[in-house]
Amino acid sequence: MQAESKRIIAEKLAIKYQLMTEIANWMVEKQLKQVDAAKILGVTRPRVSDVLHKKTIKFTIDSLVDMVTRTGKQVCFSVQ
Repeated sequence: MQAESKRIIAEKLAIKYQLMTEIANWMVEKQLKQVDAAKILGVTRPRVSDVLHKKTIKFTIDSLVDMVTRTGKQVCFSVQ
């Protein structure tokens, strides 16, 4: 039971990390400062900093998907 719980947590963290990486890459690609990215993403500048520092515990997958969508990218999931 504990091993299964750890696996689920690891999968969720991996999804959050990937979404945060997409946002960080978008910022580099567009040469955006945190304050400018925050306006586009609909969050505060400190929240953008949390994304860049990969503070996964502070975000839900849903909120990160919303931010990625605001970058103009599509998020697609696959269940296997």
